[in-house]
Amino acid sequence: MGMLPFVGTAPSVKVELLGAVRAWSDDGEIPLGPPRQRAVFAMLAASVGKVVSRSELIDGIWGEDPPASAEGSLYTYISDLRRALEPGRANRTPSQLLASSGAGYLLRVDVDLTGFEELRQHAATLLASGSHGPALRALDAALALWHGEAFGGIPGPYAERRRASLEELRLATQEQRAEAMLGLGAAADVVGQLTELVRTYPLRESLRALLMTALHRTGRRDEALAVYQDAATLLMDELGIEPSPPLTKLFHQLQAGEVKPVISARASHHARVPDGFVSRAREVARMQAMVAEVVAGRGGVIWLEGEPGIGKSSLLAAGLAGAEQAGCQLGWAVADELGQRFPLRAILDCLDVDRRSADVRRAELADSLHSPANGLLPGSDPVTAAVDRLLAFAETLCEQAPLVLVLDDMQWADETSLLVWHRLSRATTRLPLLLVASARTLPRRPQVTQVRLAAEGGFVVDLEPLSANDVVDIVRQSVGAPPGPELSTLTARAGGNPLYVRELLDALSREDAITVAGGNAEIEHGIADTAPGSLVAALTRRLSFLSGNVRAVLQWASLLGGEFAMSDLSVVSDRPVPELLGLLEEAIASNVVVASGEYLAFRHGLIRQALYEGTPSAVRLALHNHAAQALAKAGAPLAQVAEQLLAVAGVVEPWVVNWLRDNASRLGQLAPQITMDLIGRALAMSTLTPAAREALTAELARLSFALGGVPESEVRYVIGRTRDFDRLSEMRSILAHILCRRGQGAAAVEMLRESLDGPAVPEIWKARHEVLTAIGERTGNQDLTACEVSARRGVKRGQECGDAFAAAHGLQELWVVHSVRREHAAAIEVVDEAIAAIADLPELVGMRLNLLDNRLFSLQNLDRLGDVDETLRFARELGRQHAVPTELHLPAAVHHYWTGRWDEALVELDAVVQDSPEMTFYGLRESTVTLLLLHGIAALVALRRGNDDAADAHLLTAAELPVASPAERENCDFLVAAQAVAAERDGRVDEAVSLLKPNLRADYSQMTLRHQWLPDLARLALQQGDVAVAREAAEQCQDEAAREQQPARAYSAALRCRALVTGDPEPAMEAVEHYRRIGRAVELGAALEDLAVLHAARGHSDAAATALAEAIAVYGEFDARWDIQRARARSAAAQP
Repeated sequence: MGMLPFVGTAPSVKVELLGAVRAWSDDGEIPLGPPRQRAVFAMLAASVGKVVSRSELIDGIWGEDPPASAEGSLYTYISDLRRALEPGRANRTPSQLLASSGAGYLLRVDVDLTGFEELRQHAATLLASGSHGPALRALDAALALWHGEAFGGIPGPYAERRRASLEELRLATQEQRAEAMLGLGAAADVVGQLTELVRTYPLRESLRALLMTALHRTGRRDEALAVYQDAATLLMDELGIEPSPPLTKLFHQLQAGEVKPVISARASHHARVPDGFVSRAREVARMQAMVAEVVAGRGGVIWLEGEPGIGKSSLLAAGLAGAEQAGCQLGWAVADELGQRFPLRAILDCLDVDRRSADVRRAELADSLHSPANGLLPGSDPVTAAVDRLLAFAETLCEQAPLVLVLDDMQWADETSLLVWHRLSRATTRLPLLLVASARTLPRRPQVTQVRLAAEGGFVVDLEPLSANDVVDIVRQSVGAPPGPELSTLTARAGGNPLYVRELLDALSREDAITVAGGNAEIEHGIADTAPGSLVAALTRRLSFLSGNVRAVLQWASLLGGEFAMSDLSVVSDRPVPELLGLLEEAIASNVVVASGEYLAFRHGLIRQALYEGTPSAVRLALHNHAAQALAKAGAPLAQVAEQLLAVAGVVEPWVVNWLRDNASRLGQLAPQITMDLIGRALAMSTLTPAAREALTAELARLSFALGGVPESEVRYVIGRTRDFDRLSEMRSILAHILCRRGQGAAAVEMLRESLDGPAVPEIWKARHEVLTAIGERTGNQDLTACEVSARRGVKRGQECGDAFAAAHGLQELWVVHSVRREHAAAIEVVDEAIAAIADLPELVGMRLNLLDNRLFSLQNLDRLGDVDETLRFARELGRQHAVPTELHLPAAVHHYWTGRWDEALVELDAVVQDSPEMTFYGLRESTVTLLLLHGIAALVALRRGNDDAADAHLLTAAELPVASPAERENCDFLVAAQAVAAERDGRVDEAVSLLKPNLRADYSQMTLRHQWLPDLARLALQQGDVAVAREAAEQCQDEAAREQQPARAYSAALRCRALVTGDPEPAMEAVEHYRRIGRAVELGAALEDLAVLHAARGHSDAAATALAEAIAVYGEFDARWDIQRARARSAAAQP
């Protein structure tokens, strides 16, 4: 076989040999014909770029005894393959893809086998140098190229030989991957894979050695020894031989305890302290002291800022040196300007949450962030959900060991990462968490300013220029002597910027312009006139010393950001990794590029900026587009492809449409806004096919709906055109939600009937649409009976078709029905059934927590307060297990309010402020709902404690909030109660009564527990002399009590109302006993207060005094000073 040059331009063809043999061009898959024709193609592809003789082809296809017709058949196969590869080629025009050469043929295509071999070689080099992380990535990329048995379906002796040899290479690659995992300290993660491989290849001793090592490193020494003993038995039985000396040696070492278990820390990416680092001693000492504090369990925040090159990154490295050795987990990332629009990019890098991570927890979390959101519940913003999960994961890490997170160049961080950082900064007061950030002083985005303000209570440093003495030290360390007058004048231009000083010295040294004589380093007069006039000019001058090929490669690298993987650079630059290694050696030697953990990185962001901005705009856009397409073809992470596409303005190219159709759903999980932007640009194409327009419009509707939008026009467009019943059903679900939100539940029911009656609609969607019909019946038609019937049908259908979500959601709707009817015992039964239905489904853990929230509501109404505490504990443990937030702070605050644990209630409210600007309420994200309840509880506690300033601040803020939707009305009751207390405090009793009067209307808000506030309305009405209102309050409370299946909260509240209206102390005494037994401290204090007033009015002075004393004691336990004052005043006024 010989090599031939490639002349001319041919269509791009991609070939897979590592599985079923297949080929594709830009127009789609190429038909390769019958088996022997495919075998000819496979042989040529396996020797791509080389001439394969006809005799070799015949021997490889037919073997040693080919038929007489073999040569003629070969000519036919070659002719047919040429037509398939280049269907548009004119007759008699030479083929550019399958060329003839002498007595053979040459194929010019891209073959996965070539990439596999290059990646294996690169990985071997990395493993030999101890670079286990990059090696693992290369090996994973190599193994990902396989899609089954190599040369699948290909006949002939050549294919059989290659299959065997490639399977051996594949197995060796799997062994290399296990070595890389062991090198990263991920022994536990590789045990399962090695166990399966040993089971498949029981006589392969190298696999057994790896498995023994992995088991030993995870503390499973006895199992490791058993692996050897099993091998010894098998080898003797099968082959009559002993295990090899290396395996036997390992066995004896493990048996004797000579090899200790190794637990390797996760490799951290962080900056190194540069040679010649000077000054900043005070800052370094303070940072190291804060590291010691976080080791001791006290968190903190560090913020460094200054101009580019002032030494922020160097100070980070010096100040945090030794943090890992002190026992800290260290996460380190550098934000990049190109990644600003991609949500969570910076914080994901900082926490090393990556699907390719060697840490199983991080890889699984990354996978979960890409999992499809549930299509039935609205408001499931995937980015907000991802924020919550990352916060929970950070807390989980803090439980294991002190955590130090470092984010360099924060001025480039995406907004969502800034949000996470801001919320984590609040958590440093309660977690062993040290947050360290650096940023340029200017320009500064408002979001960055907000994060900086949150750091004000920590260590904030605005780095000043170095002193003249510090600059002298840099010169001395760089050239071996202090500067003379001319050199001092030149270095003074740098204004104390250490990077600028070093770049000046380096440029002079490269030109041999510095002379050391007489103990000083000096330059000739006049040289300063040609020196770079700015830091950027100095860095640009450094690049001019590089060869053209190296600058071209670095130009491609600048598209990828401040740091980049060799494999990614190979893809976008169309250069093999070995060639890149040679070129980048020059860049590394020139100190333009440095090793950065598992990546390469530009030594300074300004170097990348100079390369990137130095490329003409039109060329840069073309490069981005090429990079995006190359990364997409290579199967790169979706975020990388999207990042390149975002840099290309305007209408997208046709290939992007197909890429979006295949990937928009997954991309939308982490970057919905970006995905919507790309889809919008695709939809602007006039040449878009109807099928593509329909598919992308449907995806746009899904994403918009998940973000709380109202994509009604998009949904109706798809419904009016699609013939895909799954898509139709999903769009109907979204439309039903939109209509129900708008108060048009009846229209939703009417629309869904067509789905329920349609024979072609999948059963899973019929089940879900039954549940949506139930919601429409309740919210639109106000028909609880019809709602219950539809919900039960939805549950039954969901159970029959195996859709646990539909079944659980239908049960949840039944819970609403029972709760509205005050059938709380029945509500508990259905919510527990719903929880059990999805208990084994990790993907529905969010819904399970939602149902636990519902359970809390029912338990509180049944006065099962001990079970409330237990449910809260269980929910928090569930959240920890799955690294998701429980989002039950508000229900917990409500519970603690009524039990008199007001300090705990305030802690929960503070956690709401820290953990989420929005709050989940029965699965719907509604910030207004959150704020109404939050400010209501906080104001009520502040008022009753006599903290008027705090109360007024909460009331003033809440006054700006709308109360219009059903959810807002259901959650404004605490706020209204607080407003009533404020009015009573100020002597406006009539206003207080007016505020509480809506509780007399049963239809005002179905889920509001009116009985909580009706005793206060009765008391205030009587104080005002309005007996009719007081009696109506008692009647309404009695109506609530009558609906309870067993006497509980409403019954006790009705007793209080009856006592107030009739003046009879007996019902109040019964209520007191109930509250005392159950543990409702707030209501106990109020009932005792009422009892004291009723006894005083009847002249029972001793009984009145006893009840008043106990009321004051109860109020005192939670510092309700206003209540104590009121109780005394009422009791005194009631005495005859």
